[in-house]
Amino acid sequence: MKKIYTTVVALGIILVSVPLSSCKSDTPATTPLNTTTPVLTTSQPGAPTTSDPVYTTTNSSTTVNPTSQIPSTSTTAPTTIITTTPTATITTKPATTPVNTTTPLPPTSSIDPYAQHYHGYLLGGYPEDIWPVYGSLAIDLCSLDIQFPAYNNGRDSYYNNYNVVYVTDKTREEIQIYYRDLLQTEKESSFYDALGIIDGYEVSARWDDWGSDTVVYLSVLLPNNLGVTENYLQTDFPEWLSDLYKPDAIWQEHYACNSNPPNGSILSSKMFSHSGTSIEAKDYYRALLEDGDNYTETVKAETNGNSTTLSCAKDGLSVKVTIGVWGKQEIIQVAYFKYS
Repeated sequence: MKKIYTTVVALGIILVSVPLSSCKSDTPATTPLNTTTPVLTTSQPGAPTTSDPVYTTTNSSTTVNPTSQIPSTSTTAPTTIITTTPTATITTKPATTPVNTTTPLPPTSSIDPYAQHYHGYLLGGYPEDIWPVYGSLAIDLCSLDIQFPAYNNGRDSYYNNYNVVYVTDKTREEIQIYYRDLLQTEKESSFYDALGIIDGYEVSARWDDWGSDTVVYLSVLLPNNLGVTENYLQTDFPEWLSDLYKPDAIWQEHYACNSNPPNGSILSSKMFSHSGTSIEAKDYYRALLEDGDNYTETVKAETNGNSTTLSCAKDGLSVKVTIGVWGKQEIIQVAYFKYS
Protein backbone atom coordinates (compact mmCIF):
# COMPACT_ATOMS: atom_id res chain seq x y z
CA MET A 1 0.00 0.00 0.00
CA LYS A 2 2.86 2.25 0.76
CA LYS A 3 4.43 1.52 -2.63
CA ILE A 4 1.28 2.19 -4.42
CA TYR A 5 0.85 5.43 -2.58
CA THR A 6 4.39 6.48 -3.40
CA THR A 7 3.82 5.66 -7.04
CA VAL A 8 0.66 7.60 -7.10
CA VAL A 9 2.38 10.52 -5.52
CA ALA A 10 5.22 10.28 -7.98
CA LEU A 11 2.87 10.04 -10.87
CA GLY A 12 0.29 12.17 -9.20
CA ILE A 13 -2.36 13.60 -11.27
CA ILE A 14 -1.93 17.24 -11.82
CA LEU A 15 -5.15 18.98 -11.27
CA VAL A 16 -5.26 22.08 -13.28
CA SER A 17 -7.64 24.78 -12.29
CA VAL A 18 -8.80 26.68 -15.32
CA PRO A 19 -10.19 30.12 -14.55
CA LEU A 20 -13.67 30.89 -15.54
CA SER A 21 -13.73 32.78 -18.75
CA SER A 22 -16.37 35.16 -19.83
CA CYS A 23 -16.75 38.03 -22.21
CA LYS A 24 -19.19 40.79 -21.67
CA SER A 25 -20.36 42.90 -24.52
CA ASP A 26 -21.46 46.26 -23.26
CA THR A 27 -24.23 47.64 -25.31
CA PRO A 28 -25.23 51.06 -24.12
CA ALA A 29 -28.77 51.53 -23.10
CA THR A 30 -30.76 53.31 -25.72
CA THR A 31 -33.86 55.35 -25.54
CA PRO A 32 -36.60 54.35 -27.96
CA LEU A 33 -37.64 56.94 -30.35
CA ASN A 34 -40.59 56.75 -29.64
CA THR A 35 -64.93 87.70 -36.18
CA THR A 36 -65.51 90.14 -36.21
CA THR A 37 -64.44 93.69 -36.87
CA PRO A 38 -63.24 95.18 -33.58
CA VAL A 39 -65.13 97.94 -31.95
CA LEU A 40 -62.87 100.86 -31.31
CA THR A 41 -63.62 102.35 -27.93
CA THR A 42 -62.09 105.52 -26.73
CA SER A 43 -62.22 106.85 -23.22
CA GLN A 44 -62.89 110.44 -22.67
CA PRO A 45 -59.90 112.61 -21.86
CA GLY A 46 -58.79 113.63 -18.43
CA ALA A 47 -58.46 110.19 -16.79
CA PRO A 48 -56.36 107.85 -18.97
CA THR A 49 -56.23 104.25 -17.88
CA THR A 50 -53.53 102.83 -17.63
CA SER A 51 -40.66 64.24 -19.56
CA ASP A 52 -38.11 57.43 -22.15
CA PRO A 53 -37.78 54.73 -20.53
CA VAL A 54 -34.21 53.61 -20.69
CA TYR A 55 -33.92 50.03 -21.81
CA THR A 56 -30.76 48.19 -20.69
CA THR A 57 -29.46 44.96 -22.24
CA THR A 58 -27.54 42.54 -20.03
CA ASN A 59 -25.24 40.41 -22.22
CA SER A 60 -24.01 37.23 -20.51
CA SER A 61 -21.30 34.83 -21.65
CA THR A 62 -21.55 31.05 -21.57
CA THR A 63 -18.63 29.69 -19.50
CA VAL A 64 -17.48 26.08 -19.74
CA ASN A 65 -16.21 24.51 -16.53
CA PRO A 66 -13.12 22.35 -17.09
CA THR A 67 -13.43 18.67 -16.30
CA SER A 68 -10.92 16.94 -13.95
CA GLN A 69 -9.84 13.29 -13.63
CA ILE A 70 -10.18 11.80 -10.14
CA PRO A 71 -7.08 9.91 -8.80
CA SER A 72 -7.35 6.08 -9.04
CA THR A 73 -7.78 4.07 -5.82
CA SER A 74 -7.17 0.63 -7.47
CA THR A 75 -4.59 -1.83 -5.90
CA THR A 76 -3.25 -2.74 -9.33
CA ALA A 77 -0.28 -1.06 -10.87
CA PRO A 78 -1.14 2.40 -11.61
CA THR A 79 -1.68 3.49 -15.07
CA THR A 80 -0.16 6.71 -16.06
CA ILE A 81 -2.95 9.11 -16.63
CA ILE A 82 -2.38 12.15 -18.76
CA THR A 83 -4.74 14.93 -18.04
CA THR A 84 -5.24 17.43 -20.79
CA THR A 85 -6.54 20.78 -19.87
CA PRO A 86 -9.61 21.28 -21.97
CA THR A 87 -9.84 24.40 -24.07
CA ALA A 88 -12.47 26.63 -22.71
CA THR A 89 -15.08 27.47 -25.28
CA ILE A 90 -16.26 31.04 -24.98
CA THR A 91 -19.60 31.92 -26.41
CA THR A 92 -20.46 35.56 -26.66
CA LYS A 93 -24.01 36.62 -27.12
CA PRO A 94 -24.14 39.07 -29.97
CA ALA A 95 -25.08 42.58 -29.05
CA THR A 96 -28.64 43.40 -29.93
CA THR A 97 -30.61 46.55 -30.00
CA PRO A 98 -33.28 46.47 -27.33
CA VAL A 99 -36.77 46.16 -28.59
CA ASN A 100 -39.26 48.66 -27.39
CA THR A 101 -42.25 46.68 -26.25
CA THR A 102 -44.10 49.63 -24.93
CA THR A 103 -46.84 51.41 -26.78
CA PRO A 104 -45.18 53.99 -29.06
CA LEU A 105 -45.79 57.63 -28.33
CA PRO A 106 -47.81 59.57 -30.83
CA PRO A 107 -45.84 61.73 -33.25
CA THR A 108 -44.99 65.19 -32.03
CA SER A 109 -47.18 67.79 -33.62
CA SER A 110 -45.45 70.68 -35.34
CA ILE A 111 -48.56 72.81 -35.01
CA ASP A 112 -48.63 75.42 -32.30
CA PRO A 113 -51.84 74.71 -30.37
CA TYR A 114 -52.38 78.44 -29.95
CA ALA A 115 -51.63 79.45 -33.54
CA GLN A 116 -55.20 78.89 -34.67
CA HIS A 117 -56.57 81.44 -32.23
CA TYR A 118 -53.88 83.99 -31.44
CA HIS A 119 -52.19 86.11 -34.09
CA GLY A 120 -50.84 89.07 -32.18
CA TYR A 121 -47.20 90.02 -31.76
CA LEU A 122 -45.12 92.56 -29.90
CA LEU A 123 -45.07 95.86 -31.73
CA GLY A 124 -41.85 97.67 -32.51
CA GLY A 125 -40.48 99.73 -29.69
CA TYR A 126 -42.03 97.72 -26.88
CA PRO A 127 -39.50 97.91 -23.98
CA GLU A 128 -38.92 94.22 -23.27
CA ASP A 129 -35.78 95.07 -21.30
CA ILE A 130 -37.93 97.00 -18.86
CA TRP A 131 -41.11 94.91 -18.66
CA PRO A 132 -40.60 91.45 -20.27
CA VAL A 133 -43.40 89.24 -21.48
CA TYR A 134 -42.86 86.46 -18.94
CA GLY A 135 -44.09 82.92 -19.67
CA SER A 136 -45.81 83.85 -22.92
CA LEU A 137 -47.42 81.09 -25.00
CA ALA A 138 -49.06 83.46 -27.46
CA ILE A 139 -49.76 87.15 -27.92
CA ASP A 140 -53.40 88.10 -28.18
CA LEU A 141 -53.04 91.85 -28.56
CA CYS A 142 -50.48 94.62 -28.54
CA SER A 143 -51.12 98.33 -28.94
CA LEU A 144 -49.39 101.68 -28.78
CA ASP A 145 -51.52 104.65 -27.84
CA ILE A 146 -50.17 108.19 -28.15
CA GLN A 147 -52.27 110.77 -26.37
CA PHE A 148 -51.32 114.35 -27.16
CA PRO A 149 -51.49 117.30 -24.75
CA ALA A 150 -54.88 118.30 -26.19
CA TYR A 151 -56.27 114.94 -25.06
CA ASN A 152 -54.81 115.42 -21.59
CA ASN A 153 -56.82 118.52 -20.71
CA GLY A 154 -54.27 120.78 -22.30
CA ARG A 155 -51.40 119.67 -20.08
CA ASP A 156 -48.05 120.08 -21.80
CA SER A 157 -47.31 116.37 -21.70
CA TYR A 158 -47.92 113.18 -23.64
CA TYR A 159 -49.43 109.99 -22.34
CA ASN A 160 -47.76 107.26 -24.44
CA ASN A 161 -48.74 103.76 -23.45
CA TYR A 162 -48.09 100.18 -24.63
CA ASN A 163 -50.63 97.50 -23.77
CA VAL A 164 -50.09 93.75 -24.18
CA VAL A 165 -52.43 90.81 -23.61
CA TYR A 166 -50.78 87.39 -23.74
CA VAL A 167 -51.60 83.75 -22.96
CA THR A 168 -49.57 81.97 -20.29
CA ASP A 169 -49.38 78.76 -18.26
CA LYS A 170 -47.98 80.58 -15.23
CA THR A 171 -49.96 80.82 -12.03
CA ARG A 172 -51.02 84.10 -10.49
CA GLU A 173 -48.41 83.65 -7.76
CA GLU A 174 -45.65 83.11 -10.33
CA ILE A 175 -46.70 86.24 -12.19
CA GLN A 176 -46.81 88.27 -8.99
CA ILE A 177 -43.36 87.12 -7.83
CA TYR A 178 -41.71 87.65 -11.21
CA TYR A 179 -42.99 91.13 -11.92
CA ARG A 180 -42.78 92.45 -8.37
CA ASP A 181 -39.12 91.46 -8.25
CA LEU A 182 -38.49 93.74 -11.23
CA LEU A 183 -39.96 96.84 -9.64
CA GLN A 184 -37.76 99.57 -8.27
CA THR A 185 -40.68 101.35 -6.68
CA GLU A 186 -43.80 99.33 -5.88
CA LYS A 187 -47.26 100.77 -5.50
CA GLU A 188 -50.07 99.16 -3.54
CA SER A 189 -52.97 97.87 -5.63
CA SER A 190 -55.94 95.62 -5.03
CA PHE A 191 -56.47 95.25 -8.78
CA TYR A 192 -53.01 94.75 -10.30
CA ASP A 193 -50.69 91.87 -9.40
CA ALA A 194 -47.72 94.18 -9.86
CA LEU A 195 -47.69 97.96 -10.10
CA GLY A 196 -44.83 100.40 -9.87
CA ILE A 197 -41.94 102.17 -11.56
CA ILE A 198 -38.73 101.01 -13.29
CA ASP A 199 -36.29 103.65 -14.56
CA GLY A 200 -39.08 106.13 -15.05
CA TYR A 201 -41.42 103.68 -16.79
CA GLU A 202 -44.74 103.24 -15.05
CA VAL A 203 -45.64 99.56 -15.38
CA SER A 204 -48.38 97.16 -14.37
CA ALA A 205 -49.25 93.47 -14.71
CA ARG A 206 -52.49 91.66 -14.04
CA TRP A 207 -53.20 87.90 -14.25
CA ASP A 208 -56.66 86.74 -15.28
CA ASP A 209 -58.41 83.47 -16.03
CA TRP A 210 -60.53 83.53 -19.17
CA GLY A 211 -61.78 80.01 -18.52
CA SER A 212 -60.23 78.31 -21.54
CA ASP A 213 -56.95 80.21 -21.30
CA THR A 214 -55.06 82.15 -18.66
CA VAL A 215 -53.90 85.60 -19.72
CA VAL A 216 -51.78 88.44 -18.45
CA TYR A 217 -52.35 92.12 -19.11
CA LEU A 218 -49.26 94.32 -19.26
CA SER A 219 -49.09 98.09 -19.45
CA VAL A 220 -46.04 100.31 -19.93
CA LEU A 221 -46.28 104.09 -19.77
CA LEU A 222 -43.30 105.63 -21.57
CA PRO A 223 -41.41 108.47 -19.86
CA ASN A 224 -41.92 111.85 -21.51
CA ASN A 225 -38.18 112.39 -21.65
CA LEU A 226 -38.01 109.87 -24.49
CA GLY A 227 -39.40 112.59 -26.71
CA VAL A 228 -42.11 110.50 -28.39
CA THR A 229 -44.54 112.96 -29.98
CA GLU A 230 -46.21 110.81 -32.63
CA ASN A 231 -47.17 107.20 -33.28
CA TYR A 232 -44.15 105.91 -35.22
CA LEU A 233 -46.07 102.73 -36.15
CA GLN A 234 -48.51 104.55 -38.44
CA THR A 235 -46.22 104.49 -41.47
CA ASP A 236 -48.85 102.73 -43.61
CA PHE A 237 -51.72 105.08 -42.80
CA PRO A 238 -53.46 105.74 -46.16
CA GLU A 239 -52.45 109.06 -47.61
CA TRP A 240 -55.98 109.90 -48.72
CA LEU A 241 -57.26 109.28 -45.19
CA SER A 242 -54.42 111.30 -43.66
CA ASP A 243 -55.73 114.42 -45.40
CA LEU A 244 -57.71 115.56 -42.38
CA TYR A 245 -60.57 118.03 -42.47
CA LYS A 246 -59.40 121.44 -41.20
CA PRO A 247 -57.31 120.02 -38.35
CA ASP A 248 -56.86 122.20 -35.31
CA ALA A 249 -55.02 119.87 -32.89
CA ILE A 250 -54.17 116.17 -32.90
CA TRP A 251 -55.59 114.48 -29.85
CA GLN A 252 -54.68 110.82 -30.23
CA GLU A 253 -52.91 108.33 -32.53
CA HIS A 254 -53.63 104.66 -31.89
CA TYR A 255 -52.14 101.52 -33.47
CA ALA A 256 -52.91 97.91 -32.51
CA CYS A 257 -52.48 94.36 -33.74
CA ASN A 258 -54.89 91.74 -32.46
CA SER A 259 -56.08 88.18 -32.95
CA ASN A 260 -59.21 88.71 -35.00
CA PRO A 261 -59.76 85.63 -37.21
CA PRO A 262 -58.69 84.29 -39.49
CA ASN A 263 -55.13 85.61 -39.25
CA GLY A 264 -55.25 88.67 -37.05
CA SER A 265 -55.78 92.30 -37.93
CA ILE A 266 -54.48 95.85 -37.64
CA LEU A 267 -56.45 98.80 -36.32
CA SER A 268 -55.11 102.31 -36.73
CA SER A 269 -56.77 105.63 -35.95
CA LYS A 270 -56.25 109.38 -35.56
CA MET A 271 -58.38 111.70 -33.46
CA PHE A 272 -58.29 115.44 -33.86
CA SER A 273 -60.22 118.61 -33.37
CA HIS A 274 -61.17 120.77 -36.34
CA SER A 275 -61.83 124.42 -36.97
CA GLY A 276 -64.77 123.92 -39.33
CA THR A 277 -68.37 122.82 -38.85
CA SER A 278 -69.87 119.39 -38.39
CA ILE A 279 -71.99 119.83 -41.53
CA GLU A 280 -68.96 120.66 -43.67
CA ALA A 281 -67.05 117.79 -42.07
CA LYS A 282 -69.80 115.34 -43.04
CA ASP A 283 -69.83 116.62 -46.62
CA TYR A 284 -66.04 116.40 -46.78
CA TYR A 285 -65.93 112.77 -45.70
CA ARG A 286 -69.00 111.74 -47.71
CA ALA A 287 -67.21 112.84 -50.84
CA LEU A 288 -64.19 110.84 -49.76
CA LEU A 289 -65.96 107.60 -48.83
CA GLU A 290 -69.28 107.27 -50.64
CA ASP A 291 -67.71 105.66 -53.71
CA GLY A 292 -66.50 102.79 -51.52
CA ASP A 293 -68.26 99.47 -51.14
CA ASN A 294 -71.04 99.10 -48.57
CA TYR A 295 -71.10 102.79 -47.70
CA THR A 296 -73.25 103.58 -44.66
CA GLU A 297 -73.99 106.42 -42.26
CA THR A 298 -74.94 105.77 -38.65
CA VAL A 299 -76.14 108.28 -36.08
CA LYS A 300 -75.66 107.48 -32.41
CA ALA A 301 -76.66 109.31 -29.25
CA GLU A 302 -73.66 110.18 -27.10
CA THR A 303 -73.17 111.88 -23.73
CA ASN A 304 -72.83 115.34 -25.23
CA GLY A 305 -75.02 114.94 -28.31
CA ASN A 306 -75.11 112.82 -31.45
CA SER A 307 -72.20 111.34 -33.39
CA THR A 308 -72.30 110.39 -37.06
CA THR A 309 -70.18 107.52 -38.37
CA LEU A 310 -69.49 107.14 -42.09
CA SER A 311 -68.10 103.75 -43.09
CA CYS A 312 -67.19 101.80 -46.22
CA ALA A 313 -64.72 99.29 -47.68
CA LYS A 314 -62.09 100.95 -49.82
CA ASP A 315 -58.62 99.97 -51.09
CA GLY A 316 -58.74 96.74 -49.12
CA LEU A 317 -59.51 98.58 -45.90
CA SER A 318 -62.54 98.89 -43.68
CA VAL A 319 -62.77 102.64 -43.05
CA LYS A 320 -64.72 104.53 -40.41
CA VAL A 321 -64.95 108.26 -39.82
CA THR A 322 -66.79 109.48 -36.72
CA ILE A 323 -67.81 113.09 -36.57
CA GLY A 324 -68.80 114.25 -33.10
CA VAL A 325 -66.81 111.89 -30.89
CA TRP A 326 -68.52 111.70 -27.47
CA GLY A 327 -71.12 113.96 -29.03
CA LYS A 328 -68.59 116.80 -29.27
CA GLN A 329 -69.02 118.05 -32.83
CA GLU A 330 -65.56 119.57 -32.99
CA ILE A 331 -63.88 116.15 -32.53
CA ILE A 332 -63.36 113.74 -35.44
CA GLN A 333 -61.83 110.28 -35.51
CA VAL A 334 -60.65 108.61 -38.74
CA ALA A 335 -59.80 104.92 -38.55
CA TYR A 336 -59.06 101.94 -40.73
CA PHE A 337 -59.12 98.22 -40.09
CA LYS A 338 -57.39 95.54 -42.17
CA TYR A 339 -56.60 91.85 -41.88
CA SER A 340 -52.98 90.84 -41.47
